[in-house]
Amino acid sequence: MKKRTLLNVFAMSALGVIALTSCGQEPLSPYRIVDMDADVNGSKVEWWTGFGEDIKKIIADEIVPDIEEQFGITLDHQSKGGYDNLQKAVNLGAGKRKYPNLAVGYPDHFASYIASNMQLRLDPYFEHEPELLNDYYPSYLKENQELEFDPEDGHGYTVGVPFNKSTEVLVYNETFFNSQVAADWGVTKVPETWDEVKTIGGIVYNHVKPHFGKYLADNGQSYDKETDIPTGSKMLMNLSNANDDNWYFLGYDSTSNLFITALRQWGGAYTEIDPSTGLGYAVYNNQTTVDMLTFMRDLAEKHILAIPASFGGTSLYCSDYYKTYNCLMNVGSSAGLGHYTAGSLKATSAVTAVPYKDAEHKFVISQGTNLCMLNKGTDVEILASWKTLKYLTTGEVNGLFCSLTGYYPATKSAYNSTAYQNFLNKAPTDENDANKKKAARVNSDIYDAEDSVWTKFVDPGFNGSSLVRTEVGNLISTVLLTDKAIQTCLDESYNAIDNYVRK
Repeated sequence: MKKRTLLNVFAMSALGVIALTSCGQEPLSPYRIVDMDADVNGSKVEWWTGFGEDIKKIIADEIVPDIEEQFGITLDHQSKGGYDNLQKAVNLGAGKRKYPNLAVGYPDHFASYIASNMQLRLDPYFEHEPELLNDYYPSYLKENQELEFDPEDGHGYTVGVPFNKSTEVLVYNETFFNSQVAADWGVTKVPETWDEVKTIGGIVYNHVKPHFGKYLADNGQSYDKETDIPTGSKMLMNLSNANDDNWYFLGYDSTSNLFITALRQWGGAYTEIDPSTGLGYAVYNNQTTVDMLTFMRDLAEKHILAIPASFGGTSLYCSDYYKTYNCLMNVGSSAGLGHYTAGSLKATSAVTAVPYKDAEHKFVISQGTNLCMLNKGTDVEILASWKTLKYLTTGEVNGLFCSLTGYYPATKSAYNSTAYQNFLNKAPTDENDANKKKAARVNSDIYDAEDSVWTKFVDPGFNGSSLVRTEVGNLISTVLLTDKAIQTCLDESYNAIDNYVRK
């Protein structure tokens, strides 16, 4: 460790040196070695997040008082009103060191903090508590170890830890799939693969189309008004506002996630990072991407696959159209299950894994933020920040936070905590709670099962990776919503991110 410490005290980026020495301050180092046995009582830790009001209140009511009592510190939690605003606030504070002790963020956020030498490597603290590192789920920890590398041996430093995690799940209208109508149409299962989505989606669309503008009952007949449905039958689908322009079998909330996940499942990748330089590049202009996009366009043209813009409305989420029967299934964030429990839907929803290409390519994206320490304050404040970071991401505190928000635990100790196990095993209090529990079970019993062949993946973050991510979302929107040649779409996409294309 001493060798790396000395090496990296001087291995600072030009950005960090210029920004900080111009203010008459000593250049920052990504390492701070402190007395791990010091007394932190009375110290203050500032923590910035991008959470909304609901989660901000949970932190204020349930988390902050517990930590303050546990360590005798003052924990000042501030939400910056969204993750983009959070990143901007941290980066704007770099020159004058007006940034927090702790911050949540995505890998591309961390890449910018690392470039300014604000972010501390956590390796010295884990070396003091080596057993702690094993508590974090490897699939979540991995993205925190692929942002900065030792130039001598390629070792990835641990620059953060997982805090609030989610993934994508498939929500579907269980009432329809369990109905006699579905069986009569030849729909005997919920599709699992993309080929099954294509086959079953085509069957459903062809059978649903004649009922557009009416109310489909569970007797297989449709009626002009819901009140016309005869006694003994119930409405199965409200298709009164459905037409050939706004009805699809499957919706997909995130265009970026659709592109990135599907490309992984087709055997490709959309970015790569050069460990020797930390620079990232787009790598998706190839035949594998053409094949994937061709398949997805075919689904869209057959009214099997939709993105939010496909429906012609203003909503940014297909889950809103799911609630109005404009689609029967939707892929969305496991942290967004509350969006399926309002509207005109009179059906039970179920939750399962996202569609996959084949048994050898079961990929699902890992989402949510990580927690990092920034180089700010005295040695005692650094130690207090470490204790807070550790406490926030392990055991009962992380388990409680996840049970209240619907996120997944960052560590095994949090998953096994009393709070999280009570959440999993107690009877649901309402439909929203029931959906959260269903999504949690998909994560634990399917994605993370001991014999699972699913891979939760995160593509490496780098300065500019968020721009590339946005661009591939735009790319798949163009492919699904226009008839422009796919190779032309790819070439134009590369032109839009020219700085991230290898020359």
